[in-house]
Amino acid sequence: IAESVNEKIFSFLNIGTIGLVACNRVSELVMGYRSVDIERTIKVIEANRSLIRGIKVRASQVITGDLGIECVRLAKKIGKLSKLPLIIHVGEPPPLLDEILPLLEKGDVITHAFNGKIGGNIMEDQYTFALAKEAHKRGVFMDLGHGSASFSFEVAKYGLDHGLVPDIISTDLHCYNFDGPVYDLPTTMSKLLNLGMSLEHVIKCVTSSPRIVLSEPYKQDLLVPGQEADFTAFKVESVNLKAFDSMGTELVMRKFIQPKLAVLGTKFQQCQSIGREKLAY
Repeated sequence: IAESVNEKIFSFLNIGTIGLVACNRVSELVMGYRSVDIERTIKVIEANRSLIRGIKVRASQVITGDLGIECVRLAKKIGKLSKLPLIIHVGEPPPLLDEILPLLEKGDVITHAFNGKIGGNIMEDQYTFALAKEAHKRGVFMDLGHGSASFSFEVAKYGLDHGLVPDIISTDLHCYNFDGPVYDLPTTMSKLLNLGMSLEHVIKCVTSSPRIVLSEPYKQDLLVPGQEADFTAFKVESVNLKAFDSMGTELVMRKFIQPKLAVLGTKFQQCQSIGREKLAY
């Protein structure tokens, strides 16, 4: 796919040797330690350096089984050997966030950082929240990763009110959530805008910050003559829409980031948000 499209596509390599083949029905770590082959993983990374930009591990009990925190330690070892950041999916414990967060370093990423799962979110325990803020301060990125079950308005608002804001806004879009509650990236961005994030920071979370994680060059002056075009034109519309998080909690949105035109090089495409259309009914 990456070689056949005009857009730049990168990947995070899952530490499970079988990869993400059947989501949660068959765990990529189903065989415990035998599911991870460090030597083969490093060889795959070296053979695909231009494509692989991080090491992924889904650190929630339904995936890790009895491995617990050891799956994160294994991933961290692979990250150090390959000089790549970790992208840690968090959710149902174990392992606990209290165990995961101290292992992470500058450039690593926590995805689903604002989930509302019992025992696995940053809001319910002041000690855990303090660890999350410390990790963020030392350069760990907080990624939204909305998904079907991994974003809570309550947790996100708590984070915003207490100085822990997303660095990256991503959708975790797949076939089970593109018809709601996620829909698309503009809808997800608009949810954060209506929760209180500034428009400038929302845009940063989908442009410059992801490029830093992916080790992609970022230029401040993107719209200058002679440089290849790569941007989306949008309009912030006044709306009155009801949106929902992964917990089923309602949010009344008064503003919506509506894309109008996507431009890449000499090619362009008119566009609009599916979510904006769906939420209107």
